[in-house]
Amino acid sequence: MNVFRLKYFLIALALLILLVLLASGYVYSVLSGSRANYTDDVTGLGLSAPVQVSRDAVGIARISGKNRRDVSQALGFVHAQERYFQMDLLRRSAAGELAELFGGELLPYDKERRVHQFRKRAEQLVQRLTPQEQENLSAYVKGVNQGLAQLDTLPVEYLIIDEEPQEWVAADSLLVAFAMYFDLQDANGSFDRTRGLMQHTLPDSVYAYLTDHESPWRSVMINEAHDYVSFPGPDAFDYVKIPQRPVAYASLPERHLGGSNQWAVRFKENGQYRAILANDMHLGLGVPNLWFRTSLHYVADKNIGTATEVAVDGVTLPGLPVTIIGSNGHVAWGYTNSQINLDDVFLLETLSDQEYLSHLGPRQFVNEVEHIKVKDAETVAMTVRNTLYGPVLADQHLGQTMAFRWLAHHQDSVNLRHFDFETARDVDDIIALSRRVKMPTMNFMVADHLGNIGWTLIGPVPEPRQGYSGLVPVAVAQLHQAPALDVLPATDYPTLINPDSGRLWSANNQTVQGPVADLLGDGAY
Repeated sequence: MNVFRLKYFLIALALLILLVLLASGYVYSVLSGSRANYTDDVTGLGLSAPVQVSRDAVGIARISGKNRRDVSQALGFVHAQERYFQMDLLRRSAAGELAELFGGELLPYDKERRVHQFRKRAEQLVQRLTPQEQENLSAYVKGVNQGLAQLDTLPVEYLIIDEEPQEWVAADSLLVAFAMYFDLQDANGSFDRTRGLMQHTLPDSVYAYLTDHESPWRSVMINEAHDYVSFPGPDAFDYVKIPQRPVAYASLPERHLGGSNQWAVRFKENGQYRAILANDMHLGLGVPNLWFRTSLHYVADKNIGTATEVAVDGVTLPGLPVTIIGSNGHVAWGYTNSQINLDDVFLLETLSDQEYLSHLGPRQFVNEVEHIKVKDAETVAMTVRNTLYGPVLADQHLGQTMAFRWLAHHQDSVNLRHFDFETARDVDDIIALSRRVKMPTMNFMVADHLGNIGWTLIGPVPEPRQGYSGLVPVAVAQLHQAPALDVLPATDYPTLINPDSGRLWSANNQTVQGPVADLLGDGAY
């Protein structure tokens, strides 16, 4: 009897082991089928010449080609093979299209993002790109779709959620740039609204003290003498005895502060100046990492110093064909978030569902319908109400309807002129080139092989507000003219090259004070 039971036990065990092996083999075949092609040459893509793709001991991709267009296409191929799901999430998060992949749980998130209509804006901005930008973007898009198509099986994430990826289009790359606007800036006026609640709730002296952003305590690079606001006396704090606050602070949206940092140092060694740039961009942790390290090599259309060979080492962002930060051997560049005031909240008096009171009198809302696809459910129609002051947000401020104006809505919010950095020769050259780049507004720090260092702002900066501060919500009834969403000429941006101290620094902090800060919309936060 024991022998009989042992026989069947061994048969069952063998079957179990066989099933485990078959399942393991299936999982391995699926995972290996979605693994990137790690062969040296990328061929069959319609390139003008073969492109070599290799990886070093830690997996950094080295892409070498005849020209930048071929390298752009190969970069798209590599991005798609290794990071397509990440790219898909970035474009969908910016456009408000995640519910199509994951279902109705993401519908509130999509609605919050759809207010900004970035899909439509991205499609319009593609048409504003220069011929060089469009050529390289077109090559990159082609490479992305070729890379995805050449995987033996879909990326495993799509198998898990039982969906198929949609092909990449040019507007998707600009949506990836808009995703960075969401990461780096205030997409719903939470900072203005928080200060507005403080102003509404606190005594004037306490509010002034807590919101003072210019003082000798701040470590700024461009400094104008400024006395800090005195600490309020004890009488100012009688408000804490009030049993009920007029505002529920729990209604405030959550806001995270960044912690990126960078330094540039200039020093003399053996009678010659040297320079070092260190840059650490701190963003939310994720798997995979947001950035994709690359080394791009190609022949430029113009000389770089005394050669035409370009070698750019740095990081790219999957979804974009440009090097975000890096070095070309002649000049290195990096960023931290600028934190200047880039958005405004306007309080509206609504006359009806179709009409509001503007500074010019009654006006009709300009309604546009956004159709949000939802997995395993019907498409949801959402109406975006646009005004002279931007789209209307779903939330209210102290019971009033809010319109939101954000520089990300501007026609000069995104482009791909980062290509120019790859052939910059020195600090003066790259700072001049940075004036044409449109991206989330940053502190731009550079160093070159001649020992020069420099700092300026990069990306759109709003012109000074007229008639209101832009730091707290403003009632439209208080305006005497339409608030212009215009950008300051980049030639007016503050710039600092080779300071006497030999040091430059920024860490998402205020970098300037005094009149220069006033030019930037009351300075940095």
